[in-house]
Amino acid sequence: ETTMIQYIEMIIIPYINKVRESIGSNTPAMIIMDNFKGQITAAVNSLLEATAFMFASSLPTLPTASNH
Repeated sequence: ETTMIQYIEMIIIPYINKVRESIGSNTPAMIIMDNFKGQITAAVNSLLEATAFMFASSLPTLPTASNH
């Protein structure tokens, strides 16, 4: 969980903000993740929702290890 939060804060958020700035839009960005337990936590969901990313516990996730 800690690593995922750091990844979101250091990589995902700056990237999405840069893209939003370049296209002149602040619309929600969709995050698609597999069902790895370190990624699907209340803290991760809260961080993503607070930054206007479209990811909530109600959205379906991909099966675990589906990115291999």
